[in-house]
Order: sequence, then structure tokens, then C-alpha cells
Amino acid sequence: MDDLAFDAANYFLLFLVTVAMIVPFLHEISVSLSSVRSVNAGKVLLAPVEPNLGAWKYILTNRSMLNAMKINVIITVSGVFMALFFSILFAYPLSKKRFRLSRPLMVAIVFTMIFRYPIIPYFLTVKSVGLYDHILVMVIPGIINAYHIVIMRSFFQRMPVDLEESAQIEGANTLQILWRIVLPLSKPLLATMALFHAVIQWNMFFHALLFIRSADLIPLQIKLRELIAGASAMEEMGFFSRRILQYSTETAKAAAVMFATVPILLVYPFLQRHFVKGAMLGSLKG
Repeated sequence: MDDLAFDAANYFLLFLVTVAMIVPFLHEISVSLSSVRSVNAGKVLLAPVEPNLGAWKYILTNRSMLNAMKINVIITVSGVFMALFFSILFAYPLSKKRFRLSRPLMVAIVFTMIFRYPIIPYFLTVKSVGLYDHILVMVIPGIINAYHIVIMRSFFQRMPVDLEESAQIEGANTLQILWRIVLPLSKPLLATMALFHAVIQWNMFFHALLFIRSADLIPLQIKLRELIAGASAMEEMGFFSRRILQYSTETAKAAAVMFATVPILLVYPFLQRHFVKGAMLGSLKG
């Protein structure tokens, strides 16, 4: 009976959390697809009222927004592949007891998780290596993530030792074992890490704000901020009141937010099966 009550309370709590997440999302979609008159009148809640695609036409025909989307795709795809590649090469040796530097390196990794770098020296260092106002500044500094290394190391430690020993007896070297045995068995881990890093890259803001100056290299999140600020300024100047437009500040904001949010959400269903398993296994230490 106690287990039943606990399950009921747990499901109810999860239902409330789900509703709290879905309702704002549905509201933004509805606002972006509704007419200006309906939005201004406060009639839009969870479904479009007087459907209108004016805000979406404005976003999808905005060249700077499309270019920012392209930049996001580039830094996300390249960042995920580079992060997985280098993180695997870093975490796998750390999972082996025979690697003498494993413990001091893990201490150094945990240290970076607790104490963050000072901004000024970090800025000067990145600028001195030629990454200032370069697209790689949004990729390279985030390739190695301490939290991801810890999860990967824990996952690799749980791999059956017998498999690797059998491969060694057959004459396989370390790289062959990693490529042909360990990685095929690590699909849940790789999917989880790929999704984690993809979200980080897609939401790139700090590095772009700090290091990017060229308009052609501005990512989507910075462009979204500029668009919202620009729309608010236009409204303050009476731009929307002097013309009958198919979109307003609110509908344009909602469409821009959805434009920046939906692509990364569409990735999750393809990785969900591996993601759940990887998130559980990678968080346990063998």
C-alpha cells in the first residue's frame, strides 16, 4: 500500500512538472501563430486564435536569422563530433587502473568543476591564440567538459574487463579494443553525451557575446536577443501603430523563440532510447 501511495504521488508530481513545462511552450507557439489583434486582446492561451503566419514569414525571410541558424548548425555539429572524439580519448585512459596519472588527472578535473577560471585571463588567453572573432572560439574552448569526462570515465569503468582481456589475447591493441569493442557497447553513453553537448552548443551565448564581433558569425541566441530588443525599440517608436502589420512585437518574439528552440528539441526523439539508459549507467560508478 505504501508503494502504491508513493507511486501515485510520484506520478502526480511528474505530471505537474510536465504541465509546467508544456504550457509555456504551447502558449508561445499559439502566440506566434495568432493574429496581432488576438494577442493584443489577450485571447491567446494554449491554441492559436485567428491563425496568422505573418510573424513566421518575418522570421523565415530575415537573412540574418537564417545565417545565425547556419552558424548554430555548424558549431553544434562540429562541436559535438570534436567533443565526443577528444572526450573519449581523454576519459578511456582515466578509467584504467594501470594508468598511473589517472588519479592526479581526475583531481585536476574535479578542481576545474569547483573553481571557475577568471574572466580576464581567460579572455586574454583565448585572444592570444588567435581565436578572437573566429567561429572556432565557439567550439574549441568547450570541447572538454569536466562533467562529461567524469560520466564517461564512470561508464568505461563498468565495462566488463574480460572482453578487453580476450581481445588482447587475440592480438588487438588498445585503439582496436576501443574502436571495435568499447565504443559499440557505449552507444547509450555516446548518445547521452552528444545530446548534452548539442544543447550546450546550440545555446551558445557567453563565448559569442565575449569574443564575436563580426555580424556574419553571430549565433542564434545572440541574434534572438538583438531581434527582441530591436522589435521592442520599433514598438516604442510607434512603428507598429503607424502600419497595419501581420506581426507585432509579441508575435515576432514568440516566433523567434520557437525558431531557436524547436530544432534542438527535434533531435531528442532520435536519441531518447539511448539517452535514458546512458544517463542512468553513466551516473553510476563501478
